[in-house]
Amino acid sequence: MGNKNNAASGNLYPEVGAAFSYGWEVLEKNFLPLLLVIIVMMFLGGFSPLFISHNPLGLTFFATLFGVLFFGPVNYGKNWVFLKAARNEEVEVKDMFSVFGPHYWEIVLASLLVSVIIGIGFVLLVVPGIIFLCRLAFVPYLVVDKKYKAVDAISKSWEMTKGFAWTIFDGIVVILYCHSRFHTAFCRHFSGTDMDQRFFCFSLPCR
Repeated sequence: MGNKNNAASGNLYPEVGAAFSYGWEVLEKNFLPLLLVIIVMMFLGGFSPLFISHNPLGLTFFATLFGVLFFGPVNYGKNWVFLKAARNEEVEVKDMFSVFGPHYWEIVLASLLVSVIIGIGFVLLVVPGIIFLCRLAFVPYLVVDKKYKAVDAISKSWEMTKGFAWTIFDGIVVILYCHSRFHTAFCRHFSGTDMDQRFFCFSLPCR
């Protein structure tokens, strides 16, 4: 993404600075709906810990089902809402639930496979997990927006990110840094307690 104009026109070359700059403009234009999407995700994300906290082993069947069959797909739907915003399309909170349609099971499978692949990668000395995380970054967009089958989306994302893994990794590092600083400032300002905060927008439009 050489510059902001290229991002809007579809001539994309990923650069972290340009992506964040364009993402900030997108956030300004769609602040309220994107904020509501994040609030919904924060609310839904609280259910699994609630289930697990009542189980001494931390292994709750219902929490697992909730994560695989509902939260995972809705998280992909959230990514699609952000993608629509990046494309300057109309954004509606209800779009994040559009995943519950004919392509639902492919979305469930894609979410599950990506989680398992990245999880195994992190078990294998962390570095493979980071590589998988970067190379599979476009799976949510391909499976929801382009209606790819799960395995095909994984293959296509791997192809699309060839040569750009470091760029994606740099973006992730910046996101984590911003998250950490915002989280620290937010908690210190309001209560000094450990609060979960997931509010930051970073998107590379998938054409």
